[in-house]
Amino acid sequence: MRPFNLINRDGLSNLYTEQMYRYAPRPGCSFEIPTCGSPYLFCDARISPHCVSKIKFGGVCTGFEGLDACFNGICVAGRCISGIMPAPFVPQTELPSTLRGEITRQYASRQFTDCFNRMPCCEQWAKDGDCHTNKSPMVKFCAAACGKCRPSFNVSDEKQKDK
Repeated sequence: MRPFNLINRDGLSNLYTEQMYRYAPRPGCSFEIPTCGSPYLFCDARISPHCVSKIKFGGVCTGFEGLDACFNGICVAGRCISGIMPAPFVPQTELPSTLRGEITRQYASRQFTDCFNRMPCCEQWAKDGDCHTNKSPMVKFCAAACGKCRPSFNVSDEKQKDK
């Protein structure tokens, strides 16, 4: 990168974003508490409750009638128009307990696990024994390869993907 004595690889770093941003947990909602805690999100509780971004004026909102799906507006005839925002949607009927239990089990198994190899060579470095000889950076950048956590993806798929 001229005029500096650097190559392109030296300019590629994510460290500046790690210093500037803090990440919050994913917003969530439930049948009991159908709000997402943000004016830009609404709780889509039609099948299983989850937070969804609101739709802009003029946007298509078909299927979301009766929900607080439009930003500063309401859904009329499948389009978001200006109007008084309704109270958050609360379902009138309760799902059977067996169905609620099944939905809870499905979503519990989908919890996000921050267990990744942040470098493409982690598997090879782990095979070379760097997990023990160079412990601090390997645990930070290659946690999955060093076995310090349990990834939520199939590790064998990742190994075959690059071949």
